[in-house]
Amino acid sequence: MELPAVEVPGTTTVEWLGESLLVAQSEFGDGRHAHSEMSFVLGRSDANDRFVALYQDDRGVCREFAMTFDGEHWTMIREDPDFHQRFIADVEKDRIPLGNVRGRGQGSRMVQVLRVSPADSA
Repeated sequence: MELPAVEVPGTTTVEWLGESLLVAQSEFGDGRHAHSEMSFVLGRSDANDRFVALYQDDRGVCREFAMTFDGEHWTMIREDPDFHQRFIADVEKDRIPLGNVRGRGQGSRMVQVLRVSPADSA
């Protein structure tokens, strides 16, 4: 069952942590939701030659996602015994510095659509 697409206003900041990790922190929902903050640390495991995303939110939830990026599509997948999740995003060409991403999330019990746009990128 697919849920209707819903745009939730919010902001995301992305910063380098050292020379090889990115930290993405998001706030969304304009304070109308009890839980409206999440963070990712994105990086690459040299030993395993793969990208990973570590996630945590203001509920105290912590997760690890396998991650791929081919220049146009960004995918994060979690296949834990308790719950499966997948986030697939289309990144507009030449828009990565501005952070314009349109994605959709799917889980064992849900489907949601997410759009992350730059905050006042004028």
